[in-house]
Amino acid sequence: MPRKTWSLQDRDYLKHHYQDHSNAELAEHFGVSPAAIGFQLSKLGLKRRPYWNQERDQFLRENYLVFDNQTLARRLKVSPSAIHNRLHVLGLRRRFVWTSERLAYLKRHYQTMTDKQLGWELGTTDDSVSKKLRKLALKRTSDKDRGEQA
Repeated sequence: MPRKTWSLQDRDYLKHHYQDHSNAELAEHFGVSPAAIGFQLSKLGLKRRPYWNQERDQFLRENYLVFDNQTLARRLKVSPSAIHNRLHVLGLRRRFVWTSERLAYLKRHYQTMTDKQLGWELGTTDDSVSKKLRKLALKRTSDKDRGEQA
């Protein structure tokens, strides 16, 4: 990618928009890398205000069990890893609970679906499914278990 020459207009645009747009969004606008945006912001002495505040933290507390990190990231205009890190800082963990409905689904379908398929349908990991099947002493009559496709 050829090096960009930053005009006064470009720098002015950055000064007026860097708080409301991510480096990735600004990079797309200017046709440069997000690192190039970061360098220009640094060169201009521009620092973003701290992103996390009580209002955003409250939004996470109210919605982290409803939405996945990708959706939360889109809504808050941050990266999924920023969401992951903030949930950790706030001590918020998603826990998968084996409800009676989920157990019934597992018992109905474990013979015909792989652990991976069951995990996808139930919203958990194939490892969690495998452990639950062992705990319940449910064994398949075929070798379709262990998350493999037959």
